[in-house]
Amino acid sequence: MITLWRALGSLKLAFWLLIGATASLFTGSLYANQDYSFFSTLNETPLHIWLAAHIKSDFDIIWWLPVLFIFMTLLGFNIFVCALNRMIRLLKKRKKMAGNRFFVKLMPSIIHFLFLVIITGHFITFTLGSWQRTPLNIGETVYIGEKPVAMTVQSIKHQYFPEHSGLRGRVEQMQVVLTDERGRELPLSFLKPVSFDGTMLQLDMRPNKQKAVDQPPLQIDGKDINEYCNKAHIYHVQPQKADKQLTLLSINDPGLYLILWAFTAILILMTWYFVSVAAARSKAKHF
Repeated sequence: MITLWRALGSLKLAFWLLIGATASLFTGSLYANQDYSFFSTLNETPLHIWLAAHIKSDFDIIWWLPVLFIFMTLLGFNIFVCALNRMIRLLKKRKKMAGNRFFVKLMPSIIHFLFLVIITGHFITFTLGSWQRTPLNIGETVYIGEKPVAMTVQSIKHQYFPEHSGLRGRVEQMQVVLTDERGRELPLSFLKPVSFDGTMLQLDMRPNKQKAVDQPPLQIDGKDINEYCNKAHIYHVQPQKADKQLTLLSINDPGLYLILWAFTAILILMTWYFVSVAAARSKAKHF
């Protein structure tokens, strides 16, 4: 048991785990570039549900994802063991150190524990988070919140760039007003998320994708045959315009607040750490 504990806390193991995780991420990026639309479905689907749906049929292109999570899980254990071992060693020397110096020495271990909290928050988001898209049309009813509340799309207003702008005629902002049964209003705008009953709401635009239409083969004159490189069949593909649908994106992210709390704590503690180290060095120079 002691041998296993020492192995998990090895810096050499941390190095190879980082190499393995980096290689897995790089491999995954290559697969994602080849089939972005397939992997983009992972953005709004809980991880375990997405893997269960594709692990058998598409294992040849998603194998790197379970491998990545194995590396990251082992890395999490490695960080925990390393930080805990260092903290135990410092606690044994606590009486020989001044209070401020002890906490300065202890700070890297605390930062590592907070980093593990951030990783845990992301894991919670990937597995327990939910994303729901609802089309928005004036007069229609949408249901939002953890305990679904019926709200009516009261208005959709477009704000355009001014005429003197190089972007004149284009939409600068879109504002949507939802009302509940009591007539209370909930205004929404692009890039301005709103929290409602434990759910984050934001506006988004999704194209209504339509397939291109193949027209009959073009009639090519003999003098133009070289221009088409002697292709046996030349089709004229006329893509249709994709109309965009305004949607309401409802996000329930239980890991978000854990991530924000830990990240804020890291920023505060690191600021205090570097200020304390700089002050100690400055004091040492004067003596």
